[in-house]
Amino acid sequence: MAVVAAAILAPPPIPASGAAPPAKPAASAQAAAPGKTLAPGKTLAPPKAPAVVATAGGRTIDALDIQRAAESLADDPLRKRNPQAWRKSLLNLCVDRELLAMEAERRGIGDEGAVQARWDDREYAILFANLFENVLMPGISPTPDQLAELRAGGLYRGLDLNYMLIRDTAAGKNKSAAQRILERLRAGARFDSLARIYSGHPPSAAAGGHFGMVLVRDLDPQSHEAVRTAKPGDYLGVYSGIYGHEIYGIAGFTEPDDDSLYRLVLFERGRDIYRDYEQQVLRKYHFALDSTQVNSVLFAAAMEPTDSLLASLGPDGTRPGRGTKPAIGVIARCDVDSVVFPDIVAAAPFALGSGGKLQIRNADALAELCGRAMLHELVILDARERGIDKDPTVARQLRLAREDILTQAMVERARGAAPDSATLRAYFDKHADRYRQAGATIVLGAVFASPESAAAALEGWRGRSITDTLLAARQILPQPRATAMTLYPNRYATLALDDGGSDSLTRAVRGLKPGGHTGVVRTIQGYAVAEVVAHQEPRPLSFEEAAGEVRRDWWRDADGDWVAKELQRLRAANPVRVVPGQLEAVKLASVGKTSSGGVR
Repeated sequence: MAVVAAAILAPPPIPASGAAPPAKPAASAQAAAPGKTLAPGKTLAPPKAPAVVATAGGRTIDALDIQRAAESLADDPLRKRNPQAWRKSLLNLCVDRELLAMEAERRGIGDEGAVQARWDDREYAILFANLFENVLMPGISPTPDQLAELRAGGLYRGLDLNYMLIRDTAAGKNKSAAQRILERLRAGARFDSLARIYSGHPPSAAAGGHFGMVLVRDLDPQSHEAVRTAKPGDYLGVYSGIYGHEIYGIAGFTEPDDDSLYRLVLFERGRDIYRDYEQQVLRKYHFALDSTQVNSVLFAAAMEPTDSLLASLGPDGTRPGRGTKPAIGVIARCDVDSVVFPDIVAAAPFALGSGGKLQIRNADALAELCGRAMLHELVILDARERGIDKDPTVARQLRLAREDILTQAMVERARGAAPDSATLRAYFDKHADRYRQAGATIVLGAVFASPESAAAALEGWRGRSITDTLLAARQILPQPRATAMTLYPNRYATLALDDGGSDSLTRAVRGLKPGGHTGVVRTIQGYAVAEVVAHQEPRPLSFEEAAGEVRRDWWRDADGDWVAKELQRLRAANPVRVVPGQLEAVKLASVGKTSSGGVR
C-alpha cells in the first residue's frame, strides 16, 4: 500500500527548459503563443477529448489518466506477467487519486494559507516553464533572414588575433608612441618582438602578441568598419580606450557554419532572457516605485533592526511616523498589486547586515526588491492573459498539480503525534532486515581529461601503490566528498563503490584484490584510473546509524495506512463505474519506452 500511496502523492513532472533550439510547439501551444497566426479563414481545430474510461464520485478517469499512471508503473512486473491485471491496477491508481483529491477539496484543505502558498509556487513553476518554452524561446530564435543579415554584417566572423596594448593614462600621452609602433609594424617590423617589449597585456605579450580566436564583434567598435575590409597580414589601430591604446594584427578569418551561428545568436539572446522578460512584465503592468517613500524606507532599514521594524507595522504593512521613526507606507504599485515593507523582506532571502538590519544600498536596489516581490504574481497573470493556462496539456498539469498538493496536505494534517524513540526502535526491530550497509569496494581514484594522460599515469604507477605524493607530482588535487559520478578531471578521492552499483568505475573494480589497478575507465567526467584499497563486507546497521531512515519509513507506513483506510471508506461511498471496453482500448504499448525503442 505504501508504494501505491507514494505513486498517488507524487507530483506530476514539470517540463524542463533549456537554451537548445526549441522543438516545434504543438498546435495547442502555438495557439497560445503570440505571433502564431493562422491563414485567413482558418481556425485551429480543438483537440479531441480523451475517451472516458470510468467515473467515481462525479469525477471522470480518461485515457490520458491511464497513460500517466502507466508511466508511473511502467516497471511493474505485473505488466508482463498479467497485462489485464496491470491495466486494472492503473485504473485503481487513478480512481484513488481522484477520490482523495475530492475529499481534500471537501475538507477545504486548499483554503489553508500554507497550502495556498505551495500551490502558488507550483502554479508559477508550471506556467513559467510553458511560457519559457512556447513564448520566450521561440521569440529569440533567429530566423534565416536574420542569420543572413548577421553573416553579411561580418561581426560574427572568427578572427585569429594578434594583439598589443600600449597602456596609458586619461591624458593620452602614450598615443603617439602607439602610433609609431603601428607604423613600424606596417613597415615590416615583427609583431612578436614589439609585443614582448611594449605590450601591457601580459598573457598575449608572453605569447608574442598572439591572442587567439575572437569574434569580430568583440573588438573595439571603432575597428569594426576597418575589419570588414581587412586581409590577413594587415595591422589596424590605434584604438584608444580606458586601459590604453590597442593595435590589432589580422592573422586570419573563419566563417561560422549555419548551426554554429544559430546557436551563438540564440545563446546571446537567451543570456538575458529572464531579465528582459521580467522588465517587460513590470512595464506591462505599470510598476512604479513611490518616490515619496524611498528615503523613509532606506533610513528605517539602515537604522532599525528588521524584526523590530516589522513588529512596528500595522496589519496592512504600514505605519505612521513615530518620533524619530519615519512613516512607512506603500512602497511601490502596479496595476494589480502594491508592495509594503514585509513584501520586500520576503523578497530578500540574503543575510541581514550588522544588527539584523536589511541592507538596501540605494533607490535602484529598493526598486529591484519591490519588482522581485511583485514578479511572482505578475508572471502568473501574464501567462494567463496569454492563454497558456487554457492549453489542454497545461490545464491538465495545473489540475493534477493542485490535486496532488491538496492530497499531500490532507495526509499531513491527518498525522498524529511524532513517534517517540521507543516506537521507532520497535519499528526498527520489526524491520531490521531493511537496514543494512551494502558491501562496497574502497578505491583511490583519479580522473584525467584525456585517455592519453590517464594511460601515461597508469603506466607510471604499475607495480606500486598510488600515493598522495605520486598524485601531487602529476598536479592532481584532492576532491573531498566526491563520488564516482562527480569526480572531476585532475582530481582524486577515496571512493566507496557499492557492490550493486552499475556505473563504469564500479564495474571495473569488481573482482580486483586490494592493491589491484583498473585500466583506463571512461566516466561521466573524464578518464579514471583507480586502485583497490579494501573490500567492505555488508553488515546490518545499528539503530543509531539508521535512525533517520527509520523515522522516514515509519511516517511513510503510517501515511500509507491512513490512506488505505480512507480509500476504503471513499470507495464504499463512491462506487466506480467503468465504461465497457474503454480500459482495454487505451493505447499503452509505447508508454515507458524511449524514442529509440528501448525501455526507459
